[in-house]
Amino acid sequence: LINSGTISRDRVLEVILSRLPNIVLYKTFDDQLLPHEIQISKVKDSAPLQDLAIVAGLDINRLIKETNPQSRMNLLSRHAAKLSGDFLTYWRQDPIDIELRPDGDLIRIGVVDKDQTDLYTIEQRSKGLQWFLSFFLRLQARARGKDSLILIDEPGLYLHAKAQNDVLEVLRRMSADSQIIFSTHSPYLIDPNEL
Repeated sequence: LINSGTISRDRVLEVILSRLPNIVLYKTFDDQLLPHEIQISKVKDSAPLQDLAIVAGLDINRLIKETNPQSRMNLLSRHAAKLSGDFLTYWRQDPIDIELRPDGDLIRIGVVDKDQTDLYTIEQRSKGLQWFLSFFLRLQARARGKDSLILIDEPGLYLHAKAQNDVLEVLRRMSADSQIIFSTHSPYLIDPNEL
């Protein structure tokens, strides 16, 4: 049919691609770590910030167009509060707030311990928190329901046993809509009731 011209090659490719699952691969967080600061005009070029914007419901184009400092601060504060609330649904360790603060043409990104005021960069926090935040943002932003296949290599590698339960909770909730395959050496990530 392709050679006879009845069906174009582009149409065949389109049909094949439409039937493939949305594959989300998460194997390391090194390239997924949120930067401490970034120029607002470059937010679109950063995959971790795109993930953050999706999860927080932040319209990047609106942020870039907004030039009023107070309006920009209010916009970022609203979406940072949503992001923090969503994140703390899963992260049950030390409670934190994720902060997005405008500074001229920059956004400063960090975390603040609950009931504290000092802003810390993501890099200044534990590897476990860094991993979990990157993991959370990537999966929440990229998984798209029943057509998603999530592949994860060694989830929770930097997390203690209690925090690995938080990883399992993320995976349990996402498994209602997505297929999840992960490899692990951790006995804490293997639920004996669901082998």
